[in-house]
Amino acid sequence: MLRTVYWGLDRFRRGSSLHRFKAKFGPCWEDRYLAVPGASTLPEVLIAVVRAHLPPISGAAVWIRSVIESVLRPATAKPSPAA
Repeated sequence: MLRTVYWGLDRFRRGSSLHRFKAKFGPCWEDRYLAVPGASTLPEVLIAVVRAHLPPISGAAVWIRSVIESVLRPATAKPSPAA
């Protein structure tokens, strides 16, 4: 369990060391903007952006993510059986 926590937190530390490394080359940072069709689609779009920019995650985190997504997604209506 501690190993999972360590590697999960190490992801952020690696990002900061990568930022320090890239700073040596004098990068020019540019703003980015995100346009969405409406406020109701924002959670889904943000989840997609995070998935695109983060490295793969552990099995436990995948399970947690699926639980969160099931809460965010509206339940689909099941067809009623014909009488």
